[in-house]
Amino acid sequence: MSKLFFPVLVILFSLNTALGQVPSTAIEGNEGGGGDQLIVEFVSMANRLIEEDLIDGPDKLILEKSLDSTRIVIVQVLKNPVTGAEIPNQSTLVAWGSPNLVQLKVTADRSHASWDRLSEDEQSLAQYVFHELYRASGVVDTNGNCPDETFQLSIGKYRLNEYHLVNIPAVECKEQNRIVLESYVLRTTKQQFGSSAKIKISSKMSFSPVTNYDCLYEVFYMVTAEDSSGSKKEILGHAQFDNKFHRPRYEVQLPVSE
Repeated sequence: MSKLFFPVLVILFSLNTALGQVPSTAIEGNEGGGGDQLIVEFVSMANRLIEEDLIDGPDKLILEKSLDSTRIVIVQVLKNPVTGAEIPNQSTLVAWGSPNLVQLKVTADRSHASWDRLSEDEQSLAQYVFHELYRASGVVDTNGNCPDETFQLSIGKYRLNEYHLVNIPAVECKEQNRIVLESYVLRTTKQQFGSSAKIKISSKMSFSPVTNYDCLYEVFYMVTAEDSSGSKKEILGHAQFDNKFHRPRYEVQLPVSE
C-alpha cells in the first residue's frame, strides 16, 4: 500500500470531531469531496487495476512498485516538482505524475477533484490512475519518454477509457462491514494497550458518487491507558479501510498527553 500521511492538525480535528461528545456509539453517514477521500479513490482504483487480469504482469509490477514508493498529494495548482513552475494547460488536467510524486488537482475550496467532470463526460478514472502511476514510476522507453506518455498503454492497449462502463460493479456501503471493522479495530487496540485501557470508539462510512466502485470505512478511537510507570497517557487513533478491507494508508496514532 502507498505510504500516505496527513497533517497532524487535520487528523486531530477529524478525530475530535468524530469522537466529540459520543462515548462509544458509532457515527455513520455518507460524504463526498475532501482531499482524504480523493486520495483513497485514487489508491483504491490503483489497487483494483493491480488485481485486474486484463493488465499484463510486467505492467502490474510497475504499478505496484510505483504505488508503494509514490507520494500522493492534493493541490489546487499543478506544478513542476523540480522547477516549481505551473504546469501548462491547467484547465484540461486532472492530475500530474512525476517520479515518485502524483499531484491530484482540486477546486479552490478543496471540496471537489478535477476528475469530477470525468463522470459527466463519461470518461474513466482508471486510465488516469494508470497513466499517472506509470509516470510516477520513472520507467522510460529508449527515447526517454514514459511508455504511456500519450496513453499508448492505458487506452491503446488496455482500453481503460472504457473500464468504468463494463468492469466496475456498483459497490454499496454496508452497515455490517462498518460494524465488523469497528469491532476489529477495538480488539486490536485492546491487544496493543491492554485490557485495562479505556477506549472510546466511533466509525463512519463514506461513498463518493463520482467513482461508484468503492466505499471508505473510517474508525476513530481514543485510548486512555497507563504506561509502565503508572502515568496516564491518551492516544488518538484513525484507521481506514476500503470495501475489500484493504488499508489505503497505514493506521495513524497520535499521543495527545503524556
